[in-house]
Amino acid sequence: LVSLILPIISCIDYMHKSSSKFVSFLSSCGFIVAAIYIYFVLSLLVFSLIRLIAYLISKKEVFKTGKTKSLVLLVSLISSLIISSIGMVNLNNYKVTRFSAGNGNNSMKIIAVSDVHYGSTGTNINLVKLKDRINKEQADVVFLLGDIFDNTIDQLDATYFKENMNAIKAKYGVYAISGNHEYEYNPYNDVKEFYADTNINFLIDESVIIDNKIQVVGRLDAIYKNRRSLDSIIDKSVSLPLIVLDHQPQDYKDSIEANATLQLSGHTHNGQLWPANYLVNLYYKYYYKSTKTNGLYKDGDFTLYVTRGYGAWGFPLRTTGRSEMLRITFKY
Repeated sequence: LVSLILPIISCIDYMHKSSSKFVSFLSSCGFIVAAIYIYFVLSLLVFSLIRLIAYLISKKEVFKTGKTKSLVLLVSLISSLIISSIGMVNLNNYKVTRFSAGNGNNSMKIIAVSDVHYGSTGTNINLVKLKDRINKEQADVVFLLGDIFDNTIDQLDATYFKENMNAIKAKYGVYAISGNHEYEYNPYNDVKEFYADTNINFLIDESVIIDNKIQVVGRLDAIYKNRRSLDSIIDKSVSLPLIVLDHQPQDYKDSIEANATLQLSGHTHNGQLWPANYLVNLYYKYYYKSTKTNGLYKDGDFTLYVTRGYGAWGFPLRTTGRSEMLRITFKY
């Protein structure tokens, strides 16, 4: 009964966004229990498939006795516990992914993170650790690629958020774009004003020239169908390497047509929970005509990276890869 109630608390917390730390803890436990359920059922399906294949080959039933059925249940439970535990380790042990983009004799170190989901139901991201991890890299510039917070602004610990965001250090500053989750719970102008109280440069369908070395365009999230076209945002009076920040990756062809050197995106989480990554790939393939949902992709001189993100939504675990921070050597 308790194991059924906890996921229900998670659903209630998601719908009503309680500010209680105790409810948040119960919600987190509920998501963990739900993940255990998912992998328990998947394990049983694997054993059912083995049973079917064995019967088709030998015409004999396996897992027929009460003892073997009990063993199947036990192995399924242990498997689901192990997989869920690995997922929690993956979330809390981030990976720095290194790659280079662009051509030129000079280089700039870029650190990028996406999908932090601070304030999300079920997941409690430590912003102090995030800030320290970014500062450890001693970046020239830092990009925050959307879904940095995930709640109504009045439910967030604004002081904690702003103190840690303002403590991020980079030679040429910190730049952020919106994701879909900031706007899911907050009016457009409230998000803009929330970032205005920080040292972060919040880009909303606008471009900026960084130290006369690169041009960066930050796009409004794709949930806004009336967002400006990329071509209308670019400052055509300069001839500098172009970097596009776009939370969702599906419009990457706009960046190719604009002769961008690099696009950085997130959003997909690479499915977050296996086997959801395969469903995410199918969705993008058939709906957006693209399978570029995780990792590094090259198209001539153009580079796209779709990060699986630093934080998590809901389930405080990741079973499709560790949390990720990008370290990019950008040559200009």
